[in-house]
Amino acid sequence: MRMVLIDGEHYPDVTAWAIKQLGDVCCAVFLGGTEKIGDMKSLEEKIGV
Repeated sequence: MRMVLIDGEHYPDVTAWAIKQLGDVCCAVFLGGTEKIGDMKSLEEKIGV
C-alpha cells in the first residue's frame, strides 16, 4: 500500500490521474494551498482517497 502527499500545485484531475497510475493507494495527506481545489470534500470525491 502507498500513501501519497499532495502539494496542491496541480488541479484535482491531474492528482486523480497520478494516483490511479500509482495504484494501491491507501491514503493521502494534503499539504498545499486550496486555491485550485475548492473545498476538501470536493477533493476527496475527485481523487477517491
